[in-house]
Amino acid sequence: MAFCLRPAWNASSKSSGQFMNMGGKKAAVIMAYGSPESTLDIDEYLQDIFGKNPVPPEARADNIKKYTLFGGRSPSNKILDSLQKKLHSRLQETGIDVFLAFKHWHPKLEEIADQIVNKGYDDIVEIPLFPFPSDGVFMSYDMPFKEELRKKGYSSRTESINGMYQYDGFLDLWVSRIRAILEKGEYDRLLLTAHSLPTGRSNEPVYKEAFESFSKRIADRFPSIRTLHGFQSRSKYGNSWLEPAIQKVILEDDGMRSVLVASLGFCYEHLEVLYDLDVDFSSFLNGRGIGYQRVKLMNDSDDFVSFLARIIEKRLS
Repeated sequence: MAFCLRPAWNASSKSSGQFMNMGGKKAAVIMAYGSPESTLDIDEYLQDIFGKNPVPPEARADNIKKYTLFGGRSPSNKILDSLQKKLHSRLQETGIDVFLAFKHWHPKLEEIADQIVNKGYDDIVEIPLFPFPSDGVFMSYDMPFKEELRKKGYSSRTESINGMYQYDGFLDLWVSRIRAILEKGEYDRLLLTAHSLPTGRSNEPVYKEAFESFSKRIADRFPSIRTLHGFQSRSKYGNSWLEPAIQKVILEDDGMRSVLVASLGFCYEHLEVLYDLDVDFSSFLNGRGIGYQRVKLMNDSDDFVSFLARIIEKRLS
């Protein structure tokens, strides 16, 4: 499935018939992957992911295992619900309403599109909560949401932010968190990670370049520690993924006793961090006598809320 690349940080698109509306109703839609509320919802969740294809039994078993480890649910939905409420409260005085939409859970993209049209918003900005731009984000979030709006007859202004990493303040969010941990302890390596992506349909050059350039900017701020970078959370499904995997990065670097991990490709805690890093990768490291520590993500923190609010106000001004 081929599709066009979007600019690295200010990707925006307008629906047909758009117009500039300086006084109409404005809305921001933050978008995320979604997660089941309990293990009882896993079948519905996975079927939505796999679509018309049957869910592989091993995928179901793997998800049940992971969710069970964390009390049957990921903290992500609660974090994102809080983030939406804080943003909505912060922006209320500006006349901007904030919605939360999920790709694979409720409220879904199409459900929020219904609300946007029914409530008569004239000006919308979409913010998929992924730091780095990618074809996958464009195809999976921006295009389906705009198609839902189009089908419902919506023709006002819409913009989409595909990658927030180059906006003022995002680097500082990470630097402050990494510095706070490095000031409390010593680590041999700083490992910067992003989610690996399948490359069968696209090599995701913009995504990879954005991650690598942002990793260099982080490394430049911490010259006293050796910095590595690699891709995490490669799925069992699909044949070709972005490399190098973080396990390979570790195996090719000798002499370390401890690693501080910063998962730059995510903004909030969910199973691809809590399990893939805190359980699986930490076990990989511990088996080689290497200590593991991870930098906490932004979640619904006040500084992240302020960062997003500034982006939204700027794009809807």
